Amino acid sequence: MFSVQEIEFYREVFDECDKEGIGELLPESVETLFQDRDTDLQIQKLRKSIKKEQRDGKISFNAFLTIIQMDPRLRRILAQHAIHLLPKVKINQLHKMFDVLDEDGNGTIDMSELSHVIESLGRKHSVEEIRALLKEIGKQGDDMVVTFEEFVSIMSS
Repeated sequence: MFSVQEIEFYREVFDECDKEGIGELLPESVETLFQDRDTDLQIQKLRKSIKKEQRDGKISFNAFLTIIQMDPRLRRILAQHAIHLLPKVKINQLHKMFDVLDEDGNGTIDMSELSHVIESLGRKHSVEEIRALLKEIGKQGDDMVVTFEEFVSIMSS
């Protein structure tokens, strides 16, 4: 099952793809959405899911959610590419949040900055807990900082 935050993110992605604003996507649009972002995607599996969920040759938002739910890889693809899928307004909002957390303005959230955030929430933590958290969310090779792209991915999933 999806969290409220995930559903909101998927709705934004769906709406960005729904250029006509009719509340439905063509199967080819759904295929392209995923295939353009992951060339190793098993396209036949995706096509089978799309075919199963489409009605009258269109994919509704609920069908879109079902397709994503059936294949965890699709969820990861969307999360990894969130920065390119969200509307500019949403990206700007996330950038403002990130800038508040990035106290020194160097474009990353480091151990000290994350520690301040957790302390401001009234939570106690150890250095090891902060390291483990940064290692878990860091994807850029340097696991002791969070980039804006990683932040968007985290906030969207």
